[in-house]
Amino acid sequence: MKKSETKLAFCLSLCFLMVLSTVAFAANAPKNIIILISDGCGYYHVDAASIYEYGQTGMQVYEKWPVKVGMATYSAGNLDADGNWTYKGSYDPDKAWTWFEYFKEGYTDSASAATAMSTGVKTYDSAIGVDVNGNPVKHIGERAEELGKATGVVSSVEFSHATPAGFVAHNVNRNNYAEIAQEMILDSKTEVIMGCGNPDYDNDGKPSTESSDKYIGGSALWQQVQLGATEFDLDGDGVVDNVVEDVDGDGNPDPWTVVQDLSEFHKYMNGPTPKRLLGVPKVYQTLQYNRSSSAVDAGGDYAGAAGEPYADPFIPGIPTLAEMTTVALNVLDNDPDGLLLMVEAGAVDWASHGNSSGRVIEEEIDFNRTVDAVIDWVNTNSSWDETLVIVTGDHECGYLTGTDSGPDPDDPDDDVPPVWNDIVNNGAGNLPGMEWHSGSHTNQLIPFYAKGAGADLLLRKADEMDPVRGAYIDNTEIAKTAFELMAMPGENYGNVFFMELNAGLNMVSLPLKPVTPFNAATFAEELGASVVIKLEEEAGKFIGFVPDAGTPAFPIEGGKGYIVNVEESKMVPFVGAAWTNTPPVMAPGLKANSAWAFVVTGTADITAEGYIVEVKNVRTGKVISDSVASSGIFTVATADLNRGSVVEANDKLEIVIKDASGSVVSEYTSVINPVDIRKAHLNIPLKLDSMVPNNYALFQNYPNPFNPETWIPYQLPEASDVTIRIFNDNGKLVRTLKMGEQPAGTYMTKGKSAFWNGLNDAGETVGSGVYFYQLQADEFSTVKKMIVQK
Repeated sequence: MKKSETKLAFCLSLCFLMVLSTVAFAANAPKNIIILISDGCGYYHVDAASIYEYGQTGMQVYEKWPVKVGMATYSAGNLDADGNWTYKGSYDPDKAWTWFEYFKEGYTDSASAATAMSTGVKTYDSAIGVDVNGNPVKHIGERAEELGKATGVVSSVEFSHATPAGFVAHNVNRNNYAEIAQEMILDSKTEVIMGCGNPDYDNDGKPSTESSDKYIGGSALWQQVQLGATEFDLDGDGVVDNVVEDVDGDGNPDPWTVVQDLSEFHKYMNGPTPKRLLGVPKVYQTLQYNRSSSAVDAGGDYAGAAGEPYADPFIPGIPTLAEMTTVALNVLDNDPDGLLLMVEAGAVDWASHGNSSGRVIEEEIDFNRTVDAVIDWVNTNSSWDETLVIVTGDHECGYLTGTDSGPDPDDPDDDVPPVWNDIVNNGAGNLPGMEWHSGSHTNQLIPFYAKGAGADLLLRKADEMDPVRGAYIDNTEIAKTAFELMAMPGENYGNVFFMELNAGLNMVSLPLKPVTPFNAATFAEELGASVVIKLEEEAGKFIGFVPDAGTPAFPIEGGKGYIVNVEESKMVPFVGAAWTNTPPVMAPGLKANSAWAFVVTGTADITAEGYIVEVKNVRTGKVISDSVASSGIFTVATADLNRGSVVEANDKLEIVIKDASGSVVSEYTSVINPVDIRKAHLNIPLKLDSMVPNNYALFQNYPNPFNPETWIPYQLPEASDVTIRIFNDNGKLVRTLKMGEQPAGTYMTKGKSAFWNGLNDAGETVGSGVYFYQLQADEFSTVKKMIVQK
């Protein structure tokens, strides 16, 4: 390592020990955590139900709780059919209240919202318990089970629907209902699962042979689980496919007790209960929302907007959400270690999608009564000193307002300011004046309430401000806080450290040990940083991370210094346990028209190894370089610990890519502007097509080893007649690929390189083993080795 780099490593680790004030408080870790979610509920939903029931707003008990803030719900984004991002989720308070249409874009779905609340990880729409790459992430319920707590989910819609599934299962698509139900029932240690989806009944609670069994995991699972089975043959071949989990650690699988009749639900509201309970009322999709109605439109469908609340009698023999929740608590509170329960009023969302004013009030009132039942349980069977209760939603749905709101649509270029009028109070028992502006979800802030042990920690997370709703948190803070409150025994994760970041570049370290370790991506998200840079001491170089650039996210370790860039000054709270002998690192940032650390990242259209990217600052003459990944992604980073300028506005950067022989195959020139300085990074695309290489070359095939297909990259310094021949290890020719006359250039991507599908010239699949491939381009010839691995 160079002397200057050694000095930098020393300083990053030891020198800048400017410790900020650490505010410690007694985080009263709850024994019990109960999360109540009114799916689709926004501020005006709460008001509409309160006005109908009480004749005024603000009458719900939770509206008087000590934590009463807003919550942002946007997802990480959405994916198109090819797996590409179609938008990046965000919430902008300034835009939100100047354009009426703003809320109609960038909204989450219930799956990604539930995953965010349950895991603390933003993900794509439709994701159930997985991150943006489809990798499973830990639920707070799984953490609770590690600590010996009992867990459960309850819903007024199908129990395998997005929100309850998002607190238990892991699946790349919310619509894989049967897979999700099977995971929830067979592969989780959840003690209570309750919701709809009964395949033997229709939406009016009448026996049916037409309802799907997908919500219950298939007919085989449904039949066997009702018999109290512990081993399951799901495909009927006589072989056991799965075994239910051992939830109490006694070494034996624990079967489910299935409850369907109302009398059975009532039986378990008090007194002795089974160890595990699967409650599926005798109704198909919802408890009451989808029941038939006397209010129909010309097409024979339920005219929800015209229906008055309670105009149609409820289906008899169906428990309420409050009753199901009471059952769940009675089962779960048998565990002396405590419980974690999620309850969802899922049909609030269904009614909002249908703009069903009457039934959305029914469903929201049912939710409010469920909250009351939980409060009664806390007061009777627990206490607020040992229980945390959260009341919120997962997103707003329907864009509900009072009448005469808008204009809708809104022209952002006119002089007419939009207005959001309150719900019109027509007196208790009368349908309020309501107006719907969408049949889908919106990106509005929604209300968030909390009370009990650990609620003060949630309040501290409300560190963002909206001009109308006031302070608000992000939906990921629910899980992050729960993880912190359910910290490892023996460690105090109740410390809070407020890190002050100045606009521009800052040198920091992780001040407290988090429950869930950070990597560069999550650290950048926590700080709102545009870059994160570390020194790789062994390699003697800087490693940069830029969000959304596709670069690998390295782990963030305690006691090590990192350079981060933020575009505005801010105070960021961290919660966790104190490090041992790893004091925080902090150096203030500088706000100037230059940067003392900088990252250049981008992609090149190559898919082979051995390429190098070099970045030269023409003004300073300094060159930094790094290898290009086989995916084509590259990142080079530089920094000056003494905070001398490494780049300034108007600096010209020359970026080149060289092949393994040192020949330049792509070059690019860019002039740094103030926006680049502010972000401390430059993202560029590089094309190889425009460059003519200096020599012939044959590169390693990819993938290698492979089965059943591979691509063979090469380059030509001049137009040539190209043939690729493939030989086995005995030298016998097995396949000839005639590429024909080709112009000079690089043939590196899957669209341009030679493709072999693993077949010989007779169309037969070749066997495993070592093969050799030859590039013949006019008079030039060279050979490389490949491996077929079956």
